[in-house]
Amino acid sequence: MSFFASKPPRSRLLDLPAEIREHIFTFAVVPDKKTMVTFCLDKFQKESYEEASQPPITRVSWQVRRESIPLFYECNEFVVHTDDQKAEDAQRWLQHNRAHLSKIRHLALWVRFHPGLGSIAPPRGVIGVYLSHDARTGCWAVREYWRWITVVRKPAMVEQDGQMLIESLDKLVDGRPRRGFTAEDYVTLIQDLRTAYLKDKRT
Repeated sequence: MSFFASKPPRSRLLDLPAEIREHIFTFAVVPDKKTMVTFCLDKFQKESYEEASQPPITRVSWQVRRESIPLFYECNEFVVHTDDQKAEDAQRWLQHNRAHLSKIRHLALWVRFHPGLGSIAPPRGVIGVYLSHDARTGCWAVREYWRWITVVRKPAMVEQDGQMLIESLDKLVDGRPRRGFTAEDYVTLIQDLRTAYLKDKRT
């Protein structure tokens, strides 16, 4: 009887064809919830969203990381918030992930709804507007829809606000190549979209 532990069998994962590995890695890096947020979640939000941190599989080995990291950024939709502490969290995330920003193909910008000039109601609820990579042009394309994110009852004027945000976002990206966006460019985009929205609500 040997007192020496036998070596564990060598993993065959990296011996699989590249196409099969890609399917496996995609399954591993895309959570069931799919929407990845770039800010700290409140406890009740964790049932619906995932904090955008690189998954464990990206730390298995150099080769696995090289193959799985691009899929993490390409296949997930990342949410950046434009307001308060969540906006600061998003800005830190962008700086920390600056080496991978060119891989992102789906981006959501969340803007806190504002009731408008003269209203005594506090800002409640969030409007989401969306960018997707246009493979034909290589640029960001603004999706022609918006979403009311929260469970707070949808205000009557939110339709107009959602359309205004889509139009403002379209002007801000202005056909720029997706790969040309730096962390600083995204931070400016976040700030400018919020500024344009508040300016519109105050007029």
